[in-house]
Amino acid sequence: MAPAQNIKTLNQYKRKNALSLTALNVLRLLTACLVLAQVMPARAEGGDEKPAKKGYNREAVARYNQGREFYKTGYFNKAVEAYKQAIALDDRMEQAYCNLGLTYIQQKNYAKAQEALLKAVALKPDRASSLNGLASVLFFRGKKEEAIEKWQEAVKVDPKFASAYLNMGKAMESLDQLDDAQKAFSTALKLQPDLAQAYYSLGLLMLKRNHEGQAHYLLSRAVELEPESEYARDARKQVASLTDKFAKEAKASGEAEEEPMKVVGANIDHELKNHTKAHALSEPNVKTHDAQKAEKPAKRGFNLLKRKEGKEGKEKAEAVKMKLYHPTGDKSQDLKARPPVEPGLE
Repeated sequence: MAPAQNIKTLNQYKRKNALSLTALNVLRLLTACLVLAQVMPARAEGGDEKPAKKGYNREAVARYNQGREFYKTGYFNKAVEAYKQAIALDDRMEQAYCNLGLTYIQQKNYAKAQEALLKAVALKPDRASSLNGLASVLFFRGKKEEAIEKWQEAVKVDPKFASAYLNMGKAMESLDQLDDAQKAFSTALKLQPDLAQAYYSLGLLMLKRNHEGQAHYLLSRAVELEPESEYARDARKQVASLTDKFAKEAKASGEAEEEPMKVVGANIDHELKNHTKAHALSEPNVKTHDAQKAEKPAKRGFNLLKRKEGKEGKEKAEAVKMKLYHPTGDKSQDLKARPPVEPGLE
């Protein structure tokens, strides 16, 4: 064989073997990739990013807002149905469960109220209004210690929740924990100086503890702040009775002026610290007898209950009233719906 032909044959042999080697390397690489794919866990689509939280179902939000309007106008049965429909359309709506529970409280259906509020708390344990509502239900059902625990949870979530302190104080007073009740009422007034119901409750407590000068002031403030409230009528009677008593005592003897008492827990007002019997006598009464007579009753049903059932009815009518977040006024209850979608895609 000629030398030139030998060189050509050698070059062809080298090219052929090189191609075979490349193919072999590619095959090895693919095999390695397949093995790695089986060993390594698959990553979710989109990497490590969590899917964006979707808003609530639009129709559910519409039913929810309808329920709030029904509640606002006093149509509680319709409000209940609207909230139920909202929940059926989107059972993530803890606000709907909360408002459903508050509506059941208005209807005095405490078993169903507790069931709804427990669901609300399970969905969102740190909503103060749900905890406040649940505590109120527990109180009405006679579970006062448990109720106080829930109110304590509520004020941990929202330390400025004056209504929870007010309600807690009423529960503590009913358990004869008077010092704790006084602190709770005082804290409520420190947080919300215009909370008339807290003035009334603390005024009655001061009366019970024989601090009549302070009771006079607190009850007078309750009437000034909410003259048409259910408790204003009783507060006026208490103020008038105290004023008469102070006047008779002052006329009968020149006894020393009552020692001012500092309210435990909060400096709610400079006047409260120094309000004595003598101070009460120097101020005009909250309202004259004629003005009281001319004033419309706070609530007709409230007064009818007292007349019909005598002493027992009066006790029922004047039983502890819990201060709840109004479902139409709590800004934290506002909801956002999902953005509109094309028909058939939702």
